[in-house]
Amino acid sequence: MPPKKKHHYVPIAYLKAFCATDGKLWVYRKDAPEAPFRSSPDEVALQNYYYAQPLPGGGRDTDRVENRFSSLETKWPPLVARISARECVNADLEDLFAFVALQRARVPSARDAFERMLAGRVMATTRMLDRQGKLPPAPKGLEEYLDRIQVAIDPHLSIIAMVPMIQAMGLVLDRLGFVVLHNETNVDFLTSDNPVAYYDPALQGDALRPYTLPENGDAVLLMPISPRLMLYGNSVDKSRFAQRGLEYFRLIDAERVAAINETIVRFGYEAIFANSDAVIELVKKHAALSPTLEVAHVATHKGQLVLYQNVFGIRERKPKWTGPTS
Repeated sequence: MPPKKKHHYVPIAYLKAFCATDGKLWVYRKDAPEAPFRSSPDEVALQNYYYAQPLPGGGRDTDRVENRFSSLETKWPPLVARISARECVNADLEDLFAFVALQRARVPSARDAFERMLAGRVMATTRMLDRQGKLPPAPKGLEEYLDRIQVAIDPHLSIIAMVPMIQAMGLVLDRLGFVVLHNETNVDFLTSDNPVAYYDPALQGDALRPYTLPENGDAVLLMPISPRLMLYGNSVDKSRFAQRGLEYFRLIDAERVAAINETIVRFGYEAIFANSDAVIELVKKHAALSPTLEVAHVATHKGQLVLYQNVFGIRERKPKWTGPTS
């Protein structure tokens, strides 16, 4: 068989639930929210050779990671069908939360943030060496050249980093109790290319920060399952969840659905997916910003301190890696 080229970071099996009756999605790009287009799930939320890994003897393996993820994704549609029917799925919660953790770690939002963090470390070392006089003098007229440098990171490193990302996601899941909201309003849930959102609910509006939780305090997690179903996690419900497992609740408040959708759109990285063309204005409202990693460098007497924080900021195009893979 030829190697697989199109690697999905949001599974086709997941996106199918958000299609219209003709089997196609409405796709809203944050770069062009006023021009949504129709697409089948197998043509979106993918990159060519996204999971490709180098082989010790040369060349690259394009199939192993993709095949592994595909085997996990086959469990999703029957699990969703059972959740939709309000069946007890407590025996299968491991599969549910494995899917959630994987969807947090595998998407470009997470991988780009990790590569941005590594690039920040590289620049910190470079600035420290410059302060110590261990770099050649800057050419005349380019004294501030370090401010113009862009650091490209081997994307294989962020594939490797998916393992600790998934482990870290497990710690988040352990803080929460979960329910499934059955949407009985006339407003459908949306989803995105970054469908897992968690945050500190004490921070609202412009103060909201993605993927940032207090050590002590409330936490909320959202992941759309379908236009009619939402996985909702809250630290307040942890003890109830530990006793009863996953419960189902009716959601009859359209304004609450709209508020959830606004959060889903804010957490979207490059694209929002829907089963209609009715959300252009909502996407336009939040198109300028995406969850990203903000990096700051602070000079200290010992060297260079690198500070990171997750913010809703401008999604910058990362420099393309052209060197050998690790």
